Amino acid sequence: MNYIIICSREYRYATIQVVQDLITEVSTGILAYPLKFTAPPFTKVEADAVVSEFISCKNAFHNGGKAQEPAWNTAFADGIQFLDKTADYVDGVAKGDADTITLSGHKPIHVHGRVPAQIPGEVLVITHIKESSRGQIIVESELMGDNVHYGCIMVQGIPLPAGFSIDDKGLIIFPPCTSKIYHSVSNQKKKSFTGLVTGVDYYIYFYVVNAAGAGPVSTALIVNCG
Repeated sequence: MNYIIICSREYRYATIQVVQDLITEVSTGILAYPLKFTAPPFTKVEADAVVSEFISCKNAFHNGGKAQEPAWNTAFADGIQFLDKTADYVDGVAKGDADTITLSGHKPIHVHGRVPAQIPGEVLVITHIKESSRGQIIVESELMGDNVHYGCIMVQGIPLPAGFSIDDKGLIIFPPCTSKIYHSVSNQKKKSFTGLVTGVDYYIYFYVVNAAGAGPVSTALIVNCG
């Protein structure tokens, strides 16, 4: 069985603190080894600016609330884009060498087979499975191939708000929303949500991620919680 080693992109689904720490670790790691990483896609000034904006906008949103949310969403997206850019660069330098990836600050992972040439397609079939208890919704995506992760977004009471986006690298932007949003990503195509409000419609979307990137978000399946 053939494997290749690449930079993990799990930071796309990590906590805010993990993303913040990784931006610092990766920028420091790459710049500390100029003989290995000869042409990094950023300067120290640019990296410091990303970290500074990330922290200041996070704190402003935490202390100031909704008015600061758009700026925080932009800063967070810029942080993920920085990590994506550095991961692509390190993969090109490392060419499968785990030690080089670790040196950069990124985490090496094994991927079965070759990196797919294309990102996954759209999930067309979502099945609602009968709940085992009140306040629970169980849904399942159609099978979308090997070595993929299934992302599921569920919004209480309303569709995804205008301004939502997901790009082919898996960067998700949730615009300001007064409703509760659930987001689950794993290699399991079946998702179970509990503690929900009965009698309320939930809008459920799937997308699929492989080593090449993230596919588009599906059309919503609307499920009334029993």
